[in-house]
Amino acid sequence: MMPRFATSVNFSSEFHPIWEELKKKAKKEGKSFQKFLEEDILLPYAKKHLRDNPSFTLYPWMKKSDFKALPTIGEDPFDYLSDVSEEDLILLAKKIKSWKTAIHPLIRELDYKWDW
Repeated sequence: MMPRFATSVNFSSEFHPIWEELKKKAKKEGKSFQKFLEEDILLPYAKKHLRDNPSFTLYPWMKKSDFKALPTIGEDPFDYLSDVSEEDLILLAKKIKSWKTAIHPLIRELDYKWDW
């Protein structure tokens, strides 16, 4: 058996209904609340978001002196583009064209109107 530790956490009262729903979900799944929190909430979050997760590290790219970070699709382009050099703007345009070229045949297969 792994060593255990105890901790205490205080939440605001508005979090209480969420806490109660999580307890119900644990019971419905036949797990203790502790096991449910560990296995279904904390561990998946830690694997996905905490540092030293090799799938999310930028280290291989940071070693490249010419590495440039580009915005993700979810970012507001107007915020990003307001402070972009002409060189970076050209690089971004080339990357977008590359993605368009790769996606176009897939979209066409879905009979989607490609309107560029």
